[in-house]
Amino acid sequence: MQWHNIFTKLLFSKRTLLSLSIIFLHFNIFSQSPQFAEHFSDRLLLNPALAGFFQCPEISLHSQSENISNFKANKTVSFSYDQYVKPMNGGLGIHFLKDNFAQGASSQIYADFIYAYQVKLKNRRKIAFGFQTSFYQKKIVPTNLVLRSMLNPFSNKSANLAVKIAPEQRILFATGFAYFSKNNHFGLSFHNIAPTIRRTKEEKLLKFTTYFAKKIYLKNFDTKKNKYALTPSLLYTKQSYYQLALYGLKVENQKFNLALKLKHNFAFKTFGTIFSIGFSTKSISFVFSYDTMLSKKGALIYSTQQISGYYIIKCHNKNKRGKAIFCPYS
Repeated sequence: MQWHNIFTKLLFSKRTLLSLSIIFLHFNIFSQSPQFAEHFSDRLLLNPALAGFFQCPEISLHSQSENISNFKANKTVSFSYDQYVKPMNGGLGIHFLKDNFAQGASSQIYADFIYAYQVKLKNRRKIAFGFQTSFYQKKIVPTNLVLRSMLNPFSNKSANLAVKIAPEQRILFATGFAYFSKNNHFGLSFHNIAPTIRRTKEEKLLKFTTYFAKKIYLKNFDTKKNKYALTPSLLYTKQSYYQLALYGLKVENQKFNLALKLKHNFAFKTFGTIFSIGFSTKSISFVFSYDTMLSKKGALIYSTQQISGYYIIKCHNKNKRGKAIFCPYS
């Protein structure tokens, strides 16, 4: 009887209940489509129509860690390469993403292959139509779900959870549209997403995203070396029962940028903020973002740290970063 009481208290500790709650939410809402806190940072994940956006080849790396209380719940990394291919009148891109959840209890892998057809208009304006095919794999490792609080305090052994679950594999598709000019950018995308474990008939396997950003030059603050600009942005995304809106404002010059975004989660009726700071040169850029989500009462639900790096390979194309078209991404 004494052993049973000790084991029960440990099993239903706060950490165990919190972890199981996180896993439940992840599998039923978020697992089908990983996202970075700073949605604009990974543009190929945002919209396939943006492949070849900078004309010259670009390599980007992104790493994100999500913490819920003191529990490191999620780790997401991605790599992408894209460039404009003149004979194809568009951009080609490859994008790889891996999402580890609950310290390896669940993982998702995406391999995306993208083509974006571009149409050049007058006055430095362009439109693009993107098409994406993705290989998707999800793995669940039950043995990694064992927490210290689930161990027998006397034998230090847990119940046999060594159940093999076959990986889930799928082919997914996405399409998108983008319009960009010197000072304005608009886009929308549709992503086919993987179903959750407990899929209902009402669940739609489609993620919709639309966004708009406008660059406003602050000529009164310009100096000989720096030109300052203000960029308000709006983003809305919806998948199944999940709806999110981002209201952003960024201040930038040639080398540095600061951004603050208000995040509104309609599904859970919560609010959060995303703070970003970045540094860029003609070829290299780095951005650090810190994301928090608050409950109705103002309590911290989770926090996320993200680091993004970009490198543009020199080419003979005149259309380089920030000169011919407006870039809201870094």
